[in-house]
Amino acid sequence: MNKLNDTSKKLSILVPSYNDAAYIEQCISSILDSRSNNFEIIVSDDCSDSETLKILDKFHDSRLTILKSDVRLGAIDNWKKCLKFAKGDWFHFLASDDYYSHGAVDSILKQLKNKDTVYLVEHKCFDDLSGEIFETQCNSDKVNKIFKTKENVDWSQLLNFFNHDELVLSIFPQHKSKALLNLSKYSIRSSFMYWVLAIFYKTKISFILNCSVMKRYNHILKRAQWGETINKKSVLGFTIKGFMGELYNSWKLSAHFSDLKMLVKLFLKSRFHGSHKGGLYGLSNNETSHFWPGPLLNILLSPIIIVAKKLKNL
Repeated sequence: MNKLNDTSKKLSILVPSYNDAAYIEQCISSILDSRSNNFEIIVSDDCSDSETLKILDKFHDSRLTILKSDVRLGAIDNWKKCLKFAKGDWFHFLASDDYYSHGAVDSILKQLKNKDTVYLVEHKCFDDLSGEIFETQCNSDKVNKIFKTKENVDWSQLLNFFNHDELVLSIFPQHKSKALLNLSKYSIRSSFMYWVLAIFYKTKISFILNCSVMKRYNHILKRAQWGETINKKSVLGFTIKGFMGELYNSWKLSAHFSDLKMLVKLFLKSRFHGSHKGGLYGLSNNETSHFWPGPLLNILLSPIIIVAKKLKNL
């Protein structure tokens, strides 16, 4: 058993939690399945109901830290809270309704070696009603189709695959977190995509073998969504805040990496969402991939787009 001091761990497993009484016990138990002391678990609970808190309070393990909020933070700020308390050399986010396959933590710890590398664990997506695995995400075939190479991957390829939010669940080195903490939560679609851009900026990638994250879909029990009580429309969607958030995040990332080329690409290059159809913001050509232009053009077009979307939804 590896023992490190209290301020240094190889891996921080970060679990943002909100009203997951039906699933969070399985999530945490799958992590504590390991006997190693070379990792920590940070659970940040965002004002969950009493049932969820009661389950969290059942765990007593020195590797587990539970943070409880007095006020609702929402998804992005709760994820950031996890980052602020983590001490590991690598960070891995695990959703509170998902869990690791048996022995996954030990497999991950053995394979983490290079601190200039982002590691990916495959996600086996399963139907909560039937238990059937219907898709595998983050495997080498799918990821290599995006980046083409494992050596110094081209981050801008992600703009052509802007729906790969699952890549934010990669295992990334601690130094990447500084950029993430400075990003705005406001976005047209999901500001987690900017997290992905920051994580994969000029990095190498490798794949963790012999383990997986079990990713739950079609939940048997209805779960309250993170935005239901914090005015989700102010965080996502066609709002001026959303457009400004995109503009801010594009500038912030480019400034963090001191990369002028990145600034130009993020300001002007269009993003494509392969799982949505409908041309410009879904307004035209239902056979083409859904896309939206860079933030500078978004700001100019935003009044027209907002009105057009409202008229279309009437």
